[in-house]
This record gives sequence, structure tokens and C-alpha cells, in this order.
Amino acid sequence: MNRKIAIIGDLIVDKYKYFKATRLSPEGPAPIVKKESEEIIAGGAGNVAISLSNLFDGIDFYFAFSEKQKNISLNLIKSLFEDTSVNLNLISSEKEFIIPLKTRYYVDNHNFMREDNEEKFLSQYSAIKREFIIKIVQDYEIIILSDYQKGFISAENLEFLIKLCNEKSIPLFIDTKIKNFKIFKNAFCLKINITEFNNLFSNYLISDKEDIDCIKDKISKARVESNIKNLVVTLGDKGSVASSKEDTYFAVANKVEMVDITGAGDAFVSALVFSFYRDLKKSKFDELNLLNLNHLIFANSAAGFVVSHKGTVPIPKEFKIKSSEKKLKVGFTNGCFDILHPGHLSLLSQAKDTCDYLTVGLNSDKSVKKLKGNSRPINKQEIRKQMLLALKYVDDVIIFDEETPLNLIKELSPDVLIKGEDYEMDQIIGKDYVLSTGGKIIRAKLVSEMSTTNIIKNIKKI
Repeated sequence: MNRKIAIIGDLIVDKYKYFKATRLSPEGPAPIVKKESEEIIAGGAGNVAISLSNLFDGIDFYFAFSEKQKNISLNLIKSLFEDTSVNLNLISSEKEFIIPLKTRYYVDNHNFMREDNEEKFLSQYSAIKREFIIKIVQDYEIIILSDYQKGFISAENLEFLIKLCNEKSIPLFIDTKIKNFKIFKNAFCLKINITEFNNLFSNYLISDKEDIDCIKDKISKARVESNIKNLVVTLGDKGSVASSKEDTYFAVANKVEMVDITGAGDAFVSALVFSFYRDLKKSKFDELNLLNLNHLIFANSAAGFVVSHKGTVPIPKEFKIKSSEKKLKVGFTNGCFDILHPGHLSLLSQAKDTCDYLTVGLNSDKSVKKLKGNSRPINKQEIRKQMLLALKYVDDVIIFDEETPLNLIKELSPDVLIKGEDYEMDQIIGKDYVLSTGGKIIRAKLVSEMSTTNIIKNIKKI
């Protein structure tokens, strides 16, 4: 079954001019430069459209265009998409600068300044009218709105779009700069960054310096208050969070050398839609189709690729090939990890070797006392968690209060469950569930005589 995908939103034209500094100007503290090259790229919703065209075959892109626009011609716009499978659909507008032109000036590969040519105060303007929204909703099975509040859609018409998509059971993915959370009531998916979240939900302000459990809790509460089915928040180089009625997931950011953050959000939402579509394509969409950890991990990987490159870079076609060859494997192991030692490192290293994304279930202080006695743990749960997160093998740590991690395992549904070889197969908690879902059980080799209990005994002997 071929699904039809539409991207609607603000096309932005990004121009890059590159210069080489030859000497310092005698007239003031500025370089004298020589122009080396320049390039023009589709940004904003255009970048999302190109990224998705590299993942899907045939994407329809709807954007506003004005015959009065003098600095950007239709021929120029067509040239930006000529090597893609994007189908361009123009929505007529009378505004002279409905397509912003952003020119970035680089000197010796450093971003020196940016010049913006755009029309102001367009937040209440809507190039797309209600009759056209009705037509689009009838024609497509998944819709992505990439809204920079540059005049493509007003808040009022966005509410109308959400209502129609819900009536037609069409997944609508929204990436917008609107600052009123009431607009998004009942929306299928809202993707925002940490700044946009704080603008929308002032009662739940978050900081990237906060503990991830606290951040997840605030995002979950904001989702419930706004009645959004999937609320996705990107946290910069920390990662991203997706909250739904089923669970709230955190996926750590890919560890890459950051070069340029331009277009990271566009890549993230494009990959998020593709990953969701990949799971959806064999079944009919209904209310049970919600975002999960795998979707978040894939979106993070796409954003990681983009920020490791200079300029506005779409997701390359290789991502589609890579994702069809290998689905990201989620691994899970658990323990108290009270005093980290070589035995723990060996277990976690072996666990990471079996998967792409390793989550550690960490016994809470309350849980450790039940298992080990009142003298334990030596280190509080937050200290133990931070120590684990500092390790290169660990992608996420989730604290649980129960004596066993069975409920957590059922929530995460990992592809691989890893325990030490001191556990017999019939002793491994969650084994039956993981095997029933097609997962694997791995028994890791142990480092002899290494345990927290032995370390404590040796300390007492001193």
C-alpha cells in the first residue's frame, strides 16, 4: 500500500557566501576578505521536503509564493529541487516577501554574520486558506507541517487543520513556532525544542541542566494538560524526549563533533516521520499507533548527522538504505551498580556490543535496601545514575522501585536482555517476556571475584 505524504509550510531560501580573510583592515577591527564561493539551498519546510524525498519516493510540498517577490524567482526555486523527487505545489500570496531569504556570511569557515530579508508581522496571516486545507486533508494519508510563522498558516487555521486530521484519522506531525499551547489540543504529534517548550508551557519550565527524570516528568505533565497524543521535545546535545499516554521515552543524542546546528530540527522531524511510517506501513493507522523509543533513536541519529556538517544539509539517501538493512537494536540490563568496578564495566561493555542503544535499569535506594539490607546502598541512586551515564557504553538509565525490573522490561520491550553468567536462564527476570516478543537473552562473562560486596569486605579489613 503506497501512502501519500504531504509537507506543508514555510519555504526559506538559505544563501551561503564564503570568504577568505587576506589581512586586517587598517580602518578598523575587521578583516579584508576575498570571495571564494557561494551556494543557495532550500531551508525551512523545503529542507524537510528534500530530506523526506530522500527517504520516501515522491513527496508533495505545498508552500506560499508571490508574483511580487523580486529577490526569489520561480526558476530559482525549481532549481533548488531539480535533483529531488519533490513535487512542488504553489499557494498564491499577495505578500512581497512571503519567502524569507537568509544570507550567511562565512569568513575562513567561521559564521561571521547573517542577513535576513523577510516580511515582518505575518503571524496572523495565512497564505493557506480553509478550502485548501480541506482539499489537502482529503488527498493525503500523512501530513507534516513545518511552520516558522512566516505567513504560511495562522494559529486559527492550524486549529482547523488539527480538527480535520483528527476527523479523518490522519497522523499530523507539527513543527511550529506558535507560542499558545491551547492551539495544539488533541493534536497527534507536536515536535518542539527546549526553548519552544518553555515558551508554550511556562508552568513546567525545564533546563537542560536538570535531571532527565525531572525533565521527562514535566514534559509528561505538559502533554496531559494540552491533551497532545505525542509530545516530542529535543534537548540539544542532551538528546530528546517523546511522551504519549503509553510512556515517556528519553533517547540520548548521538555523540558527534558538532559543526553547525542549522537544520537539525528539520532533520529530526523528517526522520521521526520516516521511522513512524516504516512501522505503520503494514497496518492501518489508529489511536494505538504512537511514537516509541526506536522512532526517537532514529530521529536523533539523523539530527546527529546534520550537525556534524556545515550549512543546511538534508538527510542523505543512505539513511534509507541503512535503516532497511539494520533496525536499531535496544538492549537492557539491570542492577544496583553501587560501587562501580571492573566487573560492572565488563558487563556493560559486553551488553553494548549486543545492541545499538543500551538502557540500564537501576535499582532505587528503596529497592536496594530490600535486596541488600539497611546498610546499602553506599551511594545514593542519583550518584549511581550519574556514574553510569558517564560511561560510553550506557545510553540511558531508568530508576525503578520494585525488587525486580519485570514491569520496566515490559514497558521497554528490549530486543536484547543481558545478565551475568552467574544467572541461570530460568533465573533471569523478564526472560519469558523478551523471548515471546522475538528478543534474545545474553549471559555475559564475569570478571572473577569482582563484586561490590567483596570491595566492602576488603575496605573493612583495612
